[in-house]
Amino acid sequence: MHNTTFNQTETFVSSFDWMPTCALVIDVAGNVLDINELGLDFFNATSKVEFLMNLHISQIIVDPKPSMDLIKEICVTNKYFNAKLLFRQIDKCVDCVEICAKFNPNNHNEILILFKESSPENYYILKEMIRVFRQETIRLKPYLNKPGKDILDEIIKNENLNTIINYKPNRVKEIEIIHEKRIEQLAVIFPQLSKSELVLCSFISLKLTIEEIAILTCKSSNSLRVAQHRIIQKLNLSCLKELKEQMNKLTK
Repeated sequence: MHNTTFNQTETFVSSFDWMPTCALVIDVAGNVLDINELGLDFFNATSKVEFLMNLHISQIIVDPKPSMDLIKEICVTNKYFNAKLLFRQIDKCVDCVEICAKFNPNNHNEILILFKESSPENYYILKEMIRVFRQETIRLKPYLNKPGKDILDEIIKNENLNTIINYKPNRVKEIEIIHEKRIEQLAVIFPQLSKSELVLCSFISLKLTIEEIAILTCKSSNSLRVAQHRIIQKLNLSCLKELKEQMNKLTK
């Protein structure tokens, strides 16, 4: 019989490297200790050494409060923690990610964070591609004969394209990715605002642009700008800057 030594830590590291999705290891203080190759791809990082240098989880999560709650809950319950969080990549792009987190079974100073899915940026890109396709196709119309124009109209009005646009997989429920306490704090400051208006203010308080909010919520930038303008009017404020100044204390 051969004597073999089973090293649990090495097994954990090996499994971590082979995970089929982005994965991070943090300690109970929130310091990022390790990241796998798919994780580097997600964050658009050039190297592991550069990415991990003095990195804290709050630096890559848009709202740091949920990340600290994640750590506290895992430490108290030692159960799987599931949540949707907003991560900011190296190039400053923001993405909503569903994560699962738990202690490293061999080291309770380490927490493994596994990305389950990324949403809904792919839908936004697909929608834009279809819009541009239709827009560019119309340019052909003056150069076509009558049968060609009829075929072109059929292509532009194709119901299959409408079906694709109307199907919104992984649509983000805003309330799931905004910390409830943030909305409660805003409700105290702005009691005259509706729940949907408070959610939009929550996104704005996290220093997200209208374009980023549009991608995350699958809403148009124009509709969000209109809603933002109504909020400013409803609060009798003069501009967006004044609204942000009233919300500054929430980010401290």
